[in-house]
Amino acid sequence: MLAARLPVCVLLLSAAAATVANTPPSQLLGLGTHSSKANKFVVGFMKNRAGVPDGRLRLMVSTEESGGATFTVSYDTSVCASNTGAGSHSVNQYSTTVVDLCPELRTLTYAAADRDKGVLVQAEGNKTISVYGENTKTASSDAFLALPSVEYTCPGEYTYIFTSTTNPDTASGKLLSSFLLVAWEADTTININVKSSAVRIFPPSDIREGPFFTNAVDGKLDFNINLKSQLSTFYYSDQNGNGNEDIDLSGSFVTSNKPLSVYAGHQCGRFPTDISFCDSLVEQVPPTLTYGQLFLGVPLDRGSSNLNQHYTVVVSQDNTLVNFTCSKNGIISKEETKTVNTGGKEVFSSDFDEYCCIESSGPASVIQFARGAGIVQSVGDPFMVIVPPVEQYSNRYTVRSIDLEAYRGDIQTDITLTSYINLAFHESFLNSGVITVDGVEQQTDSFSAIRSSSGSIIGYGKSVDITAGGFDTDYNLLNTAPFSALVYAWHRQMSAGFPAGFGLDPIALPSIYFDSA
Repeated sequence: MLAARLPVCVLLLSAAAATVANTPPSQLLGLGTHSSKANKFVVGFMKNRAGVPDGRLRLMVSTEESGGATFTVSYDTSVCASNTGAGSHSVNQYSTTVVDLCPELRTLTYAAADRDKGVLVQAEGNKTISVYGENTKTASSDAFLALPSVEYTCPGEYTYIFTSTTNPDTASGKLLSSFLLVAWEADTTININVKSSAVRIFPPSDIREGPFFTNAVDGKLDFNINLKSQLSTFYYSDQNGNGNEDIDLSGSFVTSNKPLSVYAGHQCGRFPTDISFCDSLVEQVPPTLTYGQLFLGVPLDRGSSNLNQHYTVVVSQDNTLVNFTCSKNGIISKEETKTVNTGGKEVFSSDFDEYCCIESSGPASVIQFARGAGIVQSVGDPFMVIVPPVEQYSNRYTVRSIDLEAYRGDIQTDITLTSYINLAFHESFLNSGVITVDGVEQQTDSFSAIRSSSGSIIGYGKSVDITAGGFDTDYNLLNTAPFSALVYAWHRQMSAGFPAGFGLDPIALPSIYFDSA
């Protein structure tokens, strides 16, 4: 457990966060300093189902810089003899460059041989890029938005909370909830607090610091590690065959003295757990200082195979009140309120045609889970995608649709790849411009109204079918006002999704002092 808590840092961030958190979203455009568009990224890839180094790892790098950008990709080339993807690359303005990496860069264990698999992506000069990762195998895929390191005004601790699910099916071996840490800097000390001792690991002595103990009261594991070099990785899951497939690591957290790249998900998770078919799940986790309090949920479109929606909420303060309000045809159809504590999670579900508002009394993170299709409706499998808070919306994104064709579950001609982009914006921007997708205006009357717990319209959302544009295709999303965009794709027994981008400003009150003692 990290000893220092830096009260001066807490006071400074509290004052700044209180100002931003109480600012109406209509005044937030242009206020942000940090976002997922940056100059430098440290990326990692988790285990995808079995540990065999097959399938595909890819980086998708875009830019909005005039004249484009040049960027380099580097990693420990002893991991991959072919040096696939390492070196210099270029990307044109408003377009994407795809960089294939060798599958051996997946981190599969916490062992020393699996310790240095981070990937550094850096643009030349002061130019900014956006980076997305894809981790694909046959019938198992997901993607993520890579997040840059942010050095906030006051240095101190960075806390990251995980969201995941479970997979109770052991027919093909244990497939477990997991997380991956990648060091941005040498000598990064990390306190790891896992909410259940059912997944038993013993980190090697060369990185473990201090005692390793289990809290007898609540079963938590609590231990420290030190990643001694940049790009060092630490993967937490079933290492010794002692893992419990029923364990969900949601609500577990890590706290570090330096910024980290933190990934959470599942080797092949189910959602809900009683639905057949699992899929690789992953998102890069933002620090709790960037959490928001207002979220707009747009249903994931599956064409004729639409299924119920699911949102998972984790929070950084105890006794956080979360309101979940959904609308159909602009009329409130569902209302639910729950109290959420740190170390736990709450799942809210909605019908496939409901547009939802999530309001939190404290800093929160929301993940939208695609529902497993099962045997009857075999289009798609689960994926997880961050729903950005309204406070962290941006007004421009350059993204690429995902190609799952080569890794579909089987050859079945009646099922083809479909791709979508979900859009949402706050109601205060209703008359502040029109969102365009590759120059095509998305007229406001084509959006569905989203109502808040007060009954008033809080925002609007819609799903845009981009299937006709093909896969591995660039899309430019633009408006004068901020909005959110989620990109996703379905195929036979597989799917993938990721947010187009979001802000990383410290708008949230600091996390409570997590104390596992």
